Amino acid sequence: MSSDSTALIGALIEKYHDRFSAGDIESVLNLWDDEGSVFEPGNATAKGKAQLRAAYKRGYAGAEYYFASKIEEIVASDELGSVLATATGRVTVKATGDVVPVTARQIFTVRRTTGEWRLLHYMFQEAPSG
Repeated sequence: MSSDSTALIGALIEKYHDRFSAGDIESVLNLWDDEGSVFEPGNATAKGKAQLRAAYKRGYAGAEYYFASKIEEIVASDELGSVLATATGRVTVKATGDVVPVTARQIFTVRRTTGEWRLLHYMFQEAPSG
């Protein structure tokens, strides 16, 4: 894997967190492969742009988010890659205004299609404190 691929994949993950934190669903969806899927704790897998859109709308309906990522590892071949990362930030509950600090472990798979890296799969879990 070239250092260019590593840099492009890292930039994709940073864009994801920036756009997710901005709450711009369509901008977030533009980063996804058409066959992309999210494995969200407590919910069915969201697969494809329509289900991803619904999952993001559900999440944004009750909260606002801010996350910054720390990439731990990127492994990639010519067309597929994986990223291990940690996202640290906060969730603001819209109904109460409560602000909850959150750290999550993340794994992304990415795919290069027509020369551009796109999110393919994403799974996360809240990291234990301490």
